[in-house]
Formats: sequence, structure tokens, C-alpha cells
Amino acid sequence: MRALALLAVSTLSAETAAEIMAKAAANMERAAAERSQYVYEQTIRSTARRTDGKLAQQESRTYRVAPGPQTSEKKLIAVEGEIHKGKQIRRYQGTDTRPTQGGIDDALVRSLADNLINDKDSRDGMPASLFPLTAKALPTYNFTLIETKPYKGRLTHHIAFEPRKGADGDPWKGDAFIDALEYQPVQIATDLDFKMPFLVRTMLGTNLRQTGFNITYHRVAENVWFPVSYGTEFRLDVLFGYKRVVTMALTSSGFQRAAADSTIHFQ
Repeated sequence: MRALALLAVSTLSAETAAEIMAKAAANMERAAAERSQYVYEQTIRSTARRTDGKLAQQESRTYRVAPGPQTSEKKLIAVEGEIHKGKQIRRYQGTDTRPTQGGIDDALVRSLADNLINDKDSRDGMPASLFPLTAKALPTYNFTLIETKPYKGRLTHHIAFEPRKGADGDPWKGDAFIDALEYQPVQIATDLDFKMPFLVRTMLGTNLRQTGFNITYHRVAENVWFPVSYGTEFRLDVLFGYKRVVTMALTSSGFQRAAADSTIHFQ
């Protein structure tokens, strides 16, 4: 194994960061088809806190994820949460429960989950636009190979990326760790290379800070990698009054290949 790793380093040392990311992007698209053959569980945990650190709302939802024709089908199997208003705490649980009079915190938490974790156009529910690994997005970024070293038990390429000046697209910057043997992502961390315009912050009292995403992949089988954890945290200030620190985390586990075997018996 060590000899194989050394051979990989010597063979791949001449590759540029852009070439590595191009291979990873191609493999990511192929891996989506492989992942469609698995069933697993997915848990989404969301919290909204006031700026003094006190909890406003928290919720946990667990889904059973199964292959579908175009995207994965999610079935809600458990939900529980609580809403804090002053000294009152309203708890709820069930399989398809929505708290009454949840207010803006409930609307915010659920809206973020739908947009950031339950994307209808994504096989895994996570918007591809949050991570510049698609073949379409690669030309709008600059990539720099930092080093090649073992990371989380795998030989990986550590690559930094940032948006090209004047390029169209989402202005993400961050770091990616790409498996050196299978060219699959091991971990990606992004930050939005964008600041709310000063006029918007001062005149409208609206600001968005600490915006970033972190996603970790796990190797389930040869050339089959699943996003097993995904999270974000940011602070939202709206119209000088509503201020929240929102965190959201997704974990996936219990991967099983959905195989259809049939046997015909003749008498």
C-alpha cells in the first residue's frame, strides 16, 4: 500500500490543480449514478439562536432516502423540536408535524432546510452551486495545489480555490481535499467571497455574515463516495430588529445497496 501511495505521488506530481479538479468533477457526475443504487438515513438538525446565545428554535428531522427515477426519494420517519419564546417552551414531535404559531423562526429554519438541504434538483439534496466541482463551474475559478499528503486515512491533494475576477457565477472560495487515487472529494470547505453592500447594511439594516459550508465525503465502495456530513452557520440581521445565528447540519448513515434479485422456480 505504501509503495502504491509513493507511486501515485510520483505519477501525479506533474498534474496541475485545474487538471485534478477536472477529473474530480467528471468523477462526481459519474458517482451520482452509483449513489442512486443505495438506501440510507439522513438526519437534519437546525437551530436558530438570538444574538445573546439564547435558543429560539431547534429541530431534528430524520428521513429514509431511497433511489428514484431522477432524484432520491425522501420519506420523513421522525421529527422533533422545540420553540422558545420568553420563558415558554413549546415542544413537538411526530412523523409529519409542524408547530402552530411557529412564527418567523420556524419559517426561517424550514425555508433554509428546503433550499440548502432538500434541493429538488439534487440527488443528495444539496445544491451543486454551493461547491464549485461541476464541470460547468470550473472555468470560473482559479485553483492552487497546496500539497499532496495523507488526510483522513487517504492520500489527498489539498487544493485552494477562488473565483476569477470578472467571471460569472457564485463567488465561492475555499479548500478542497481530493482523493489522489480515485479523484473523489474527501472534504470541501467554502466561504462566500462577497460582502453585503455598505448602502444595504446602513440604509436597510440588513446584513449576512459567517456564510460558509463544509461537506465531508465517505468512501462506501470503490469509486462510490457519499456526502456524510454537511453544515453551515451564519448570522442574519434584518431591518434592525430580527437577528439570529442559524446553524444547520446534515448527517447520512446506514448505507445499503438496493439490489433486486429474483429467482424463478419450475415444477
